[in-house]
Amino acid sequence: MSLEGQQISHYRLMRLLGSGGMGEVYLAEDAPIQRRVAIKTIQAEVTPYPNASTFQETTRLFQREARAIAMLDHPHILPLYDYGQTTINEATVSYLVMPYRPEGSLALWLRQQSSSALVQGIPLHAQDIVHLVSQAAGALQHAHDHQIIHQDIKPANFLIRGNQENPNRPDLLLADFGIARFTTASASTSRSIRGTPTYMAPEQLEGLAVPATDQYALAIMTYEILTGYSPFQGGIGQVMYQHLQVQPSPPSTHNPSLPADVDLVILQALAKKPEERFHSVSAFYHAFKQAMEGSNATTIMGERIEPIPDLRVVLAISDIEAVRGTLRNLTLPDGRQVSIAVPAGAYDGQLIHLDGQDIPSSSGRAGAFLITLVITPSVNRPTAANYEPTVAALAPSSYNQLNVPSQRHSRGLMVFLNVLVLLVVVGSLGYAFFYVTASKQQTSINTSGTALTHVSATTLVNPYTHVGTLALNDPLKDNNQNVDWMTGTNQNNATCEFVGGAYQSSQPLDGDFHACLALATDFGNFVFEVQMTIVSGYSGGIIFRANHTNSTFYYYRVGQDGSYNLRAYVDSLIDHSHLLVSGSSPSIYSGYNQANLIAVVANGSSLGLYANHQLIANVNSNEFSDGQIGVVAYNQGGLATVVYSNARVWTL
Repeated sequence: MSLEGQQISHYRLMRLLGSGGMGEVYLAEDAPIQRRVAIKTIQAEVTPYPNASTFQETTRLFQREARAIAMLDHPHILPLYDYGQTTINEATVSYLVMPYRPEGSLALWLRQQSSSALVQGIPLHAQDIVHLVSQAAGALQHAHDHQIIHQDIKPANFLIRGNQENPNRPDLLLADFGIARFTTASASTSRSIRGTPTYMAPEQLEGLAVPATDQYALAIMTYEILTGYSPFQGGIGQVMYQHLQVQPSPPSTHNPSLPADVDLVILQALAKKPEERFHSVSAFYHAFKQAMEGSNATTIMGERIEPIPDLRVVLAISDIEAVRGTLRNLTLPDGRQVSIAVPAGAYDGQLIHLDGQDIPSSSGRAGAFLITLVITPSVNRPTAANYEPTVAALAPSSYNQLNVPSQRHSRGLMVFLNVLVLLVVVGSLGYAFFYVTASKQQTSINTSGTALTHVSATTLVNPYTHVGTLALNDPLKDNNQNVDWMTGTNQNNATCEFVGGAYQSSQPLDGDFHACLALATDFGNFVFEVQMTIVSGYSGGIIFRANHTNSTFYYYRVGQDGSYNLRAYVDSLIDHSHLLVSGSSPSIYSGYNQANLIAVVANGSSLGLYANHQLIANVNSNEFSDGQIGVVAYNQGGLATVVYSNARVWTL
């Protein structure tokens, strides 16, 4: 329910500024004194299954945020004006009232500085950087002195108050205490893992945040300001592994003008063990200030790269061509012709991904070329055919990614739990082996420009156990198979829908997954396979033995980085879920727009996980014995869109 135009106490909500897992933020007017404020709200509406952000859990974090801010009084911490609850249209709304800063965040300010520096040649100088770090460290030290650990230090969580006398030295205001932790809390408190992966210290990945955890995040933020780079690069699984196992390169590697002492200070603050860092965030700042004294160092302002849109087309082929494979030529709008190799065993709705084939942008770079296959039945089926390449007309794509804005929120809980055990268990050698192998697999796939499925479109025999009865053979083109796949949009704009001859799950909410269930199914011992293509976001996967009513289910997650895990969800709270197995496998085709045939074999307590017909894990669990099946989209950092087709179930 949008609150624009509503009245909360003496505040009139004018327009939505942003939204995320911890509610929505509105620009509002404090009518009696005609002052603009920012109001953060959450609403007690029923949350559609299986979104884990229940109102009760969010309210608890919301109240904790209000309590944390109320305890603090510092010139570089965004203050709290008001807190309360009200009822609007029979819904309970909790709200926080804070100052409105139209200048935006430090993250936005740094991007603007980078853009202007490219034109004017005016980067930030050493003392400008010291000024920013001084304010951030001062705010954090004040919070630590009051037994509060922020746990989500990053440029986006520092708001800006402009300084007209010296534009390069704005005032910082630390905001968003939504996942702050009180060090005085009971030792029995659940070890919830929350934060932003780029800035998370190793101990935070284990749910053991301490004050030095904020120092680690501030050191990464400082590293980024100095160099224009994060010390750890790659996908989310790679970044988390590096936090735990890899020593960062010195900042001077990227910015040679930095003094050697700065390298020593930053690297000490980024020590893997919190006790090896500076004894306080204030001590880190003073060491950094001393190292920067007399320096002529400036920031490295990276170029802002223009985003490049993908070109999407639809290619119609016959069912015979789908089984045997074919070669087609497409004519692009600029007159170029591109050869498309359709692999044997192609399926309806399959995406073929070709890099660098789109019309170049104004920067001279080219985007991706995405071909959606539509398979049409043949009237006659010749026993043999000599397929000559033909030219297919470029048709408007009937499959488009939803135009839903990416949203952010502070929890990010799902992905951290998912990746954590993988990183700890496999260790450096195991992970390196998996990652290198998966990378080689990805290279071989991209070289041909296709994603090989190795599955004949006409094969209906159970290839996993070779026994069982085919109970569901659903191409997922529509909802006509009498299993009642979920369709529609929930309050977070997450969707389940049939688009372009395939079934699509999307989740715009950062750090959350969205499951789309076949509500009329109930399987106990079975094999469930489905073709999955991750168009955007972090991962997709399979839900099985689910109970829609009480939010219990198994979730087999498969990431675009080649990672996987299996969790058991015993209620609607993520904190209560159980990790059963996790890892990384070269059998998973990594990257976006790659087709993966994923499957689960559930027979009693034995649960087998498959990717592209290869067994990648086998575990025992008797949490749930039967229930519904479904598919998932999981977001981490941007809109998640995952496309599914050819769902098959064999009962055992």
